Amino acid sequence: MKLVMVLCLGVLAVGCGDARGADGDSTVTADVLVNEAMAVAHLRCLAAAQTQASVLGVIDTNENGVGEHGFLAELAGSRTPRGPGKGLRVELLSDAFGELSDDGIPEIDGYRFQVFLPGVDGAAVSASDVDSTVDVLMAERAWVAYAWPVKYEETGVRTFVVLADGAVHSIDLPGYSGADAPAGTAALAPGEAFGRGVRPEWQRVD
Repeated sequence: MKLVMVLCLGVLAVGCGDARGADGDSTVTADVLVNEAMAVAHLRCLAAAQTQASVLGVIDTNENGVGEHGFLAELAGSRTPRGPGKGLRVELLSDAFGELSDDGIPEIDGYRFQVFLPGVDGAAVSASDVDSTVDVLMAERAWVAYAWPVKYEETGVRTFVVLADGAVHSIDLPGYSGADAPAGTAALAPGEAFGRGVRPEWQRVD
């Protein structure tokens, strides 16, 4: 059974005012600007979907009545949410987030997307980390998601991150491109609890 919630199932159009190239680089193409704006919009929809999943209690693996945050395929309804006896799939994101490439990461509008949840060992856990265990209590409060270019400079320049507070930040690093993805804690502020802040070099996107 699948429960469909109409919440950011598709981003039809966005303004490009926030999609500036690094340091105002005027050589960035219009396509790149559009892709970057779409990536920001998708991350904001993802943040809304995470909030909705938590409020609905879609994932509650410890059955304490407090919803946990999810991975992309769980939020898109292409994977049954974690937890005992759930069996109910929800669709809080576009189906595109459940259409995974060969390495298990969706590619949408020139960008790749990945969610990480806090692990019991303090690490960041992705949906493909079968040998790691999600810290259930921390996952009720925190998560982090990244969007980075499928091909740096051709499909996008900036890499974006969003935390549970919904704020999007960005950085221009050529090393984040295609299969070369940001590590789960790449943007997270050192010395802080998982998902409680970003490093200062990541700039806020208004």
